[in-house]
Amino acid sequence: MAGINDIRLRSAITRLYSALTIRTGIVFTQTSIAKPGARDSALIIDVHAPSPAIPSRGEDETYTLAITPEQTVLRAPTTTGALRGLQTIIQLVRQDAGGFSFPPPSRLTIAPVFPGAAS
Repeated sequence: MAGINDIRLRSAITRLYSALTIRTGIVFTQTSIAKPGARDSALIIDVHAPSPAIPSRGEDETYTLAITPEQTVLRAPTTTGALRGLQTIIQLVRQDAGGFSFPPPSRLTIAPVFPGAAS
């Protein structure tokens, strides 16, 4: 995790691992959070600024996911964007005949359909 250190984000990461474990049956654990600047993790989360405790109209909820076979990088300008991105990661995991898979390498930039709808 790079950028800010936010309890909501840490809690969401724990929920991500729990959801992936439930969804796949594979036990995902987080033994430590990498120091900022570490680039060898399977999941990198880079958040530039904290969000207000309560979402507000017009808050920036955008995020970018860059997915490769080795790594997933989530970048967001705010905590809220990162929270939305973590939920997308959970939704992208698919089950098929060979087990569980993630989409092929791709880059997604997501912005809310209705900016300001959070309030």
